[in-house]
Amino acid sequence: MTRDDEPGILSVMITSILQRRAVALKSIIMVVVLLGVMALIVLLFAGERDEGVRPSKAGQATNSLATSSPQPVQPIQPAAPAADEIPDEDKPEAEAHFEPASLRLGYVLPESVITSEFTLVNDSDEPLLVKEVKRGCSCTEVTFQAGEIPPGGSRKGLATFTAGMTPTTKNNKVRILFEKHRPMTLPMNAMVSRAVHVQPPNFRMHAKSSFDGPVARTASRVQLSSTDSQPFRVLSSGGRPPIPVSGGGNPSEPSTAQSVMIDIGDYDKETLLDPQGNKMPPFWIIETDHPDAPVIEVRIMHREFFPHRREKEREWVFVENRVVVDAVDPGEAVQFELPIIWNALEGQRTQQIIAAESNSPQFEASLVGMKKDGRKSKAVIEIRPVEGVVGPYQGRIELVSHEHRAPLPVIGHVNRTGSQEAE
Repeated sequence: MTRDDEPGILSVMITSILQRRAVALKSIIMVVVLLGVMALIVLLFAGERDEGVRPSKAGQATNSLATSSPQPVQPIQPAAPAADEIPDEDKPEAEAHFEPASLRLGYVLPESVITSEFTLVNDSDEPLLVKEVKRGCSCTEVTFQAGEIPPGGSRKGLATFTAGMTPTTKNNKVRILFEKHRPMTLPMNAMVSRAVHVQPPNFRMHAKSSFDGPVARTASRVQLSSTDSQPFRVLSSGGRPPIPVSGGGNPSEPSTAQSVMIDIGDYDKETLLDPQGNKMPPFWIIETDHPDAPVIEVRIMHREFFPHRREKEREWVFVENRVVVDAVDPGEAVQFELPIIWNALEGQRTQQIIAAESNSPQFEASLVGMKKDGRKSKAVIEIRPVEGVVGPYQGRIELVSHEHRAPLPVIGHVNRTGSQEAE
């Protein structure tokens, strides 16, 4: 080949190189375009998977894409609280009243059962919804139907009070709970007393408290009144002839009201011992000739008579702080039933009362048996005064289980014969 052929060869080589570069450039452009399309697809799918973005339904894609700004989110309104969640003090007062406004039972004999009727009247123009009825004490049972009382309507109820064995003033209440209103309270009052009522019922010898501090009083006056309007006389007071109160009349003459003095001058005020070393009894006994109240007791509040505390391990307890038994004729015995409260259900108790023992030389005591009384029980106890005891007597018995002993004061009276009354 001559040198004259070199320009042609070069031309062919340049053309071939240019053609190959064009093909490569097109390939690069196609790859770039393909990568861009793939990136766009990835971005679209990623956007659909973002939290809070839901795939559009068919036919809604155009509208979704055309939305330029998100719609404002409406705030969630809190639900109104249920009536049960509103504190009673924040509820409105009920437009209602009780008839009568209170249950005043007056004088009630020990262990008696008194039932009283009451009415709740709805004075409003709207229904009054009674949710629940609560009693203020276990000594009271209430019968009252829950539910709606219409506007201007009323509903009757019953309150049954069971008196205890110990004379006392009982302030109780019946509480009505409403669905949308504050509770209403029906007061209830009873004076548990025998046929002769004594006031005050306690002789508080300490100045500031019942059982502690300096002894400030050694004498006091008490007022006796007949609850059945029957006149009576005071036969003795503290085992001696009654001391009359100045201007209070003669207690030896029949009257429906009497006044006598309590005077412990024969006893040391700190130890309550007399010159012979005998301790004063825990109750000052006043003897009357009222057939239904031969003895009336006044409790001596002195640290020497601090109440017995129940042991933590004892499963049984009684709430009476003394028992006054019925009067008997000489040589006879009397029984009473003492309510017992247990802190364990029957079948789960590990203790049982097995005896009643007397600590007094004036009478004997024995446990006759135990009676079921719902979740409680009653100890049936017999008291037999010894021969020669006449008139008032008092002493202490102990209820006994294998593990524990609990004291209980007992007060009674042996009726006098005609000749003894004359003496």
